[in-house]
Amino acid sequence: MAKIILSVKKEINFKKLTSQIKEFDLLELRIDQYPFSNEEIINLIKNLNKKIILKLPSDENLINKYEIHFSDEKILIDLDLPFFEKIRCLKKLPLKRLIISHHNFYSSHDLLKKTYEIKKYKDSFLKIIGTYNSEKDLEAIENIYQLVKNKKRTISFLMGDNIGTFTRFYSIKLGNPFFYTHFEDATAPGQISLDEIKKNRYDPRKINSKTDFYSLIGSPIKHSLSPPIHNFIFELLSKNRFYTKIEMEDLHKETFSLIKKYFKGISITSPLKTKCLKFIDKNKNAFESINTIKFFNGLSYGYNTDILGFKKALLKLLKGEKIKEALVIGTGGSAKAIIRALKELNIKIKIYGRNREKVKWLSEEYNVGIATKNGKYDYQLIINCTTAGSTSQMDEIPLPEEMISGKYLFDLIYSPPKTKLMRISERKSLKTTNGLNMLIYQAIEQEKIWGLNIENDEEMFQNVKKTILNHLNYLE
Repeated sequence: MAKIILSVKKEINFKKLTSQIKEFDLLELRIDQYPFSNEEIINLIKNLNKKIILKLPSDENLINKYEIHFSDEKILIDLDLPFFEKIRCLKKLPLKRLIISHHNFYSSHDLLKKTYEIKKYKDSFLKIIGTYNSEKDLEAIENIYQLVKNKKRTISFLMGDNIGTFTRFYSIKLGNPFFYTHFEDATAPGQISLDEIKKNRYDPRKINSKTDFYSLIGSPIKHSLSPPIHNFIFELLSKNRFYTKIEMEDLHKETFSLIKKYFKGISITSPLKTKCLKFIDKNKNAFESINTIKFFNGLSYGYNTDILGFKKALLKLLKGEKIKEALVIGTGGSAKAIIRALKELNIKIKIYGRNREKVKWLSEEYNVGIATKNGKYDYQLIINCTTAGSTSQMDEIPLPEEMISGKYLFDLIYSPPKTKLMRISERKSLKTTNGLNMLIYQAIEQEKIWGLNIENDEEMFQNVKKTILNHLNYLE
């Protein structure tokens, strides 16, 4: 089982540190970035009752300064390879509590070479870190774990955001005994915080050689609730699965091939719901946008669970009332799914968007009307399918305020829980809902596609919603 290392590079907020003491297993002091005193180190050893890693810079004077800790069983020493080989004759350095490191901050091209150089120190921890640039970099990490004899004393992953961050999880599957994190400032590119681990229900300690990976792709996804939802379902059903997220605004063939290789399934959000179509092998719903892919037997299968998720969430909002006409705001993949759902419910549709060409195309493609600022507002339901009002665009609304009318507003955004559009609509006496219910329902459908047996959808929905609301202090 991997151990979580909390890495710090500045003066410690001891109160905050002790408040999260159950969230990590070891403390790493980055002495190469901040001059922790021996008194501080002794105090931490005494009060934390945890092992401490001292990451020392290549400075022989500091070896002399910190050598009083070398005999302490609770101390591990991290030294860069060239410097270690200069001073390894120091008898006070304990090989079993020594981490011999190599970091490449630009690529992974020399990692195998460095592994050959370091692996002779088999009694020590070997730390070989590169930087993600392409799929070949992940192959380099895999080759390292195949090369070394003692995988549980080998620390190897790739720095860098998104896929770089994923390699930190994936390396545990290969044998990496440590997962590095922080709570104030990252000490390396792609390192995530203790808060993010808790928020997303990431638990690196549960990853093993048989863990299957799933992920969300799209942008922006910083505030997505998909990871905690899916990871909770995995926990509830005792499945050895792990769900993460990879931020990307575009998708290329090479990246899709990488995802296909390392993941069993993915969720897709804006702006990739239509871009994914050209990469999948089979479109199971024959829809113009997909939000779910399953990888099986070398093939990729695309699905859309937004439609069913929206319909179930809409029924909760309407509570049995029949709607004759709805206004759909937006022209992207989500709007296409919502239009299909409304057509299945026999609801007349008008669309509104700022890109006139896309609005015209969508109108002709789906045989729906076009709403204009100066037109007649006879719809009863408004559905926002844009990102206007989301956490990164909180001051925006997706249509002129005078167009907000009718009885109901369904905003697909769920972060923040209440958008500016929702607040304005409520002042105009519209009943509103955000996208959380839809998100949970469509996630349950995704899990079915990925092979989980969920006997009672509504019971699962209630379990997930209650847990997520409590877990994140999320207020609808």
